[in-house]
Amino acid sequence: MKFLITETQYSRLFEQPDEKLDTPYNKEFMRKYSKPVSLEGLPFDDIVDVISGIIDGVPGLGNAISAGIDVTHALSYGVRFMYSNNDDDKVENAVLGIVTLGAAAIPVEGNALPIIARSGIKAVLKRTPEEILLIGKSLGLYKKTIFLLSKTKWKYNLLLVLAKICGTEMLETLINVVKYIKDLIQKITNVSVKKSLQLLLSVLDEILTDTESIKTAKEISKKLK
Repeated sequence: MKFLITETQYSRLFEQPDEKLDTPYNKEFMRKYSKPVSLEGLPFDDIVDVISGIIDGVPGLGNAISAGIDVTHALSYGVRFMYSNNDDDKVENAVLGIVTLGAAAIPVEGNALPIIARSGIKAVLKRTPEEILLIGKSLGLYKKTIFLLSKTKWKYNLLLVLAKICGTEMLETLINVVKYIKDLIQKITNVSVKKSLQLLLSVLDEILTDTESIKTAKEISKKLK
């Protein structure tokens, strides 16, 4: 599907400036277009097409692309994560965005990754907190599982899904994703896309500072089928 836009819409989407930059161009641009453009509510295929246009020709993305990372879809999932209204959608889009950026570190064929990711999502989301707690108790991780489940529902589910998909490569994968996201934040100028990347980055930073929950999620995820 191709997303057709006018020249004016193109300018507003692809040349949207950072409002903090005090330049004559930005002042004139913001005077003409006081309302920032939002990608909220667009169908996924349209978001993909718009973001494809945004990153086309952005210098420095060649390394990520050559490493097998589908930058367009990764950013599209990130935008949908930011605008997700329920926990299940939030988990699904965060997971797909993260594992797409971490594809180079996950030992599976690129085309199989979305299938594996969705399988992992399904295996986790069908479980109730009570079932997860029972699994943790059977593994001798009762107190650690209680701590894991004390997080917001979508956050502990996100941890479990990432552990299910990435396994022993989870830390390496997440560290690589953080590196790619920081690099993309420096290169992408579109406000909505940059904001979604910053949100994903904050989630990953929170995960990486809680190594005990990562260990717990890894053990529990082995029992989720």
